[in-house]
Amino acid sequence: MDKTALCELVGIDWDTVGRICDQVVADELAPIVKAGRTIRKHRDGILAAIRLGLTNARLAGLNQRVRLIVRRAFGFHSPTPPSRS
Repeated sequence: MDKTALCELVGIDWDTVGRICDQVVADELAPIVKAGRTIRKHRDGILAAIRLGLTNARLAGLNQRVRLIVRRAFGFHSPTPPSRS
C-alpha cells in the first residue's frame, strides 16, 4: 500500500494530513501536539512501512524466544549440571 492508497482509504490526501498536523501543533493541545509532531517526524517511515508492508512481528517473535530461554535458564550458573556425590 502506498501513500495514495492510504489516503484513499482514509479519504483525504497527504497534503491535507500535513496541514492537519500543522494546525494541531498551532492549537497547542499538549497530547494532540505530541501526536502531530510524532506523525510529522516519522512520516517517511510510516509511508515506507505501509508501502512495503513491514511489521515488527519477526522481531517481537525473536524477543519472545529470547525471554523464554532466559526464563528457563534462570538459576543455572554453568553449562554443566552439578555433580551428585
